[in-house]
Amino acid sequence: MLKTSFSKLTLVLAITTALNACGGGSSSTTPVNNGDSSNGDNSNNGDNTDTPTALDSHTVTVPGYQSVRVFMDVNGDLAMQADEPSGLTAENGKVTLDVKDIDDEQNYLLVANFVPGVTKRADGQPAVQSAQQLIAPPLASVISPLSHYVADKLKSGGELADAVAAAASDIGLSQLDIAKDYIAQSDEALMAISTAFQKVYFSDLAETEKPLAAKQVAALIKAWKDAQNPLDWNALEVVYQNEQWQIAPTNPGDIAADKLSHWGELPKPVDGNRPTYVWKNDSKDTFVILASAAVTEAPLAYTFDPALGENALVKSDALTEHLNQFKESTQLGERLRVHRSESNRAGGIVTVKTHVKTIELDGEAPNYQHIEKQYQFDQALNYKGVEGIIQSIEVIQPWLESPWALVHVAHDSDGNGIYIGGYVLMRIVEESLVANTGLNEGQFYEYINRMEAEGHIIIGLPNDQSEDLDWYALSEAGAKVVVQGDYPMKNMTLRATAKDNKGNQTWCFDYNERTLCRFYDKNSDTWQAPFLLEPQFGNYTYRQANYLSLDYNPAGVLAVATEGYDTTSIVGQYYPDSNTWYWQEKVGFYNLNDDAHVQLDNAGNWLLKLSVGLGAHLNFIAPQSEYKSMLEESAQGVGPLLLDSGTGIYINYERTREQQQVYLVHGE
Repeated sequence: MLKTSFSKLTLVLAITTALNACGGGSSSTTPVNNGDSSNGDNSNNGDNTDTPTALDSHTVTVPGYQSVRVFMDVNGDLAMQADEPSGLTAENGKVTLDVKDIDDEQNYLLVANFVPGVTKRADGQPAVQSAQQLIAPPLASVISPLSHYVADKLKSGGELADAVAAAASDIGLSQLDIAKDYIAQSDEALMAISTAFQKVYFSDLAETEKPLAAKQVAALIKAWKDAQNPLDWNALEVVYQNEQWQIAPTNPGDIAADKLSHWGELPKPVDGNRPTYVWKNDSKDTFVILASAAVTEAPLAYTFDPALGENALVKSDALTEHLNQFKESTQLGERLRVHRSESNRAGGIVTVKTHVKTIELDGEAPNYQHIEKQYQFDQALNYKGVEGIIQSIEVIQPWLESPWALVHVAHDSDGNGIYIGGYVLMRIVEESLVANTGLNEGQFYEYINRMEAEGHIIIGLPNDQSEDLDWYALSEAGAKVVVQGDYPMKNMTLRATAKDNKGNQTWCFDYNERTLCRFYDKNSDTWQAPFLLEPQFGNYTYRQANYLSLDYNPAGVLAVATEGYDTTSIVGQYYPDSNTWYWQEKVGFYNLNDDAHVQLDNAGNWLLKLSVGLGAHLNFIAPQSEYKSMLEESAQGVGPLLLDSGTGIYINYERTREQQQVYLVHGE
């Protein structure tokens, strides 16, 4: 399914005030004007190229955006070169290019690069989640989706005026002004049409496919326009759904209804009274479901492929045999992993056994593996000159070649014959216990804190001087210091985690009745300093999260759902490239249980499950819109879970029928 990084935040919602101030109707009265848009002389139909004149500068507008990189594409490669005129648009969307050293400037396309973390909408919010580009004919005064549509037509040859006339005909307009700053002049029609085209140009379609897709959208707009009476351009919205472009209603409730469809129910003997587990496999665009049979409680495993329609659910005997062991597992791409270690003492020897189990989320070839290792160590331990007796050993990362071991030792540190308990952190190297270098060697700890999620383990060692903990990330390479930041981490409790498809992570914690979060960067293998999660609305700051849920969408944008003042729900989006947050409040219910699950779809909408009393409600939340309940008065729901493709699944138990109902979620 097509992904698109464009959302209504990008253009239309940034200019809601301007739209509401207009009455709708006409697109423009000036057919073509590639110079000053204030020029009302339409007699030459916009062909201003009969007498080329050398220019010192040229001013261009990108309506509705600031900090767009605009350049004149002298060499025709659509990539900015150091010797090509360029500049960043100001807050009003304008930029002036120095072209005095350019010959034949009337022959070169103008290009606008939208840069993640740099380009912003007029309201200051981030404009794009990934790099995007629009083009315009030579010496155009405006670069927009409309100019892009016309420039594509010019690639096959012909005159500018003819290309503009053809574009107007495609859309169903008598005239089209591609030189108009439709945002500054509050032109409802051009704003709506530009929004529709921008969804195509900012989608992940191949560049060679976008001209045809834009022409299909133009035909949709024309048909929609002809069917409207009265004509309200504010009601126009184009979406990519069910593998095609189509007109969608702008009512959030109607959109929410389109997001969810009932597929069917899990077949008997699935017991709806017992928990159901769901995992996703993005590489195969499938889900794996684990349920329990009624009466016997025997596990029942299925694969679910949304593309197969009514045949989506297939029982997997191969998964059923082993999957029950992975209810509390870590997902690593297409694999699930669980691990444990056990130790016992006998005859002065400590025997340690480790178990690492993995399984592929594949119904036909799950490739189940169970790796068991056994180690034996003398119970007597001399640790940095201190005599001790090993009480127990826990292997922390048994999948490593040289795993870490948490060793509980009765030791005589003072040499007075009195043994006290303590912990040391060591490694197992070639079946021997080895003291680790760099982790306060020789020190015994009363306790060692540990946090484990998303395939990572970090441990906290007490620091007697600071009365805090020193935190380290453990790996095969060694122990790496985790930056403390400004907040003591001694009393933190891990609340929620999320990992994007590049391996970057977010962990959030309870901290003295407040919420702290920290980011992990995969490329540098570093944990950033923790920060307080404190969204602000007006003069009020939300400081404590009674529940918390995190999710990354395929573009790497982080979604947050939490509880704020008076137990209302709030949701947020974090854009890593620009280090920018966007928050929205009052999107759920009051008096919520300590439970929530959020997913951020490919269009930037939140799908939020909230527990209310004994039931669960599934809500759809479009940015800058009121929430809409997609499923009301439901019981306990599993999910929603969204694949990178945008398709999702939600399983809901209905008490009256005692069945697990399966819903498809369309989160393109």
